[in-house]
Amino acid sequence: MQSKMSGSNYHKGYWEDGDGSNYHSYGFDPGWPVIASVVRQFLNPGATAYEVACAKGYLVKTLLHFGFNAYGIDISDYAISKADADVANRLQVANAVSLPWPEDTADIILSMEFFEHVPEDEVDIVLSEKMRVLKDGGIMMMKINIIVPESNPHYSSHENDCDVTHYTIKDRDWWENKFVNAGLIHDKQAEDMLDRAFSQRDWFGRFFVWRKSAA
Repeated sequence: MQSKMSGSNYHKGYWEDGDGSNYHSYGFDPGWPVIASVVRQFLNPGATAYEVACAKGYLVKTLLHFGFNAYGIDISDYAISKADADVANRLQVANAVSLPWPEDTADIILSMEFFEHVPEDEVDIVLSEKMRVLKDGGIMMMKINIIVPESNPHYSSHENDCDVTHYTIKDRDWWENKFVNAGLIHDKQAEDMLDRAFSQRDWFGRFFVWRKSAA
């Protein structure tokens, strides 16, 4: 299909200079090892992990360090070109409406700060692609920029969202209904582990962990 998402929006200035984003010299985040450590609570080393919207591949590299068979895609030619040499052969440029991986091959699919970049009328298509490549019983782990409720300790009435590529900003209920309709099952235990780990950061309350039902 012809997707509205375009790699040309994610150029060098987007990643390095805050041109259309709030990124300035996009780099490694200490949250990646925390996420990988939570994944290791549920999957054994050697499990296959795919990251959708991997940027420069920092989380993929971290998952490899934790013993997972990790791969990633991103729509940005620039981001993929800046990946470290030891992970570059595991990354490729692709659009999430047509994932390059075979069906039933992923034990976990991760996407961090990705779904808000998907136009609303393409969300179901991306979800169906993720479901296609995910094994029965596999995990879908996501962090999504959502409308944060006032009950969230990191709530701000003046949310600093200056990313021009954010198409779909919804509340938790909207996303959870999407996942239910896709046939996914909520994994609240893993989700709570992530929220506890990030209780001091504004990542708290933005994690979604769902599983594809076992055959």
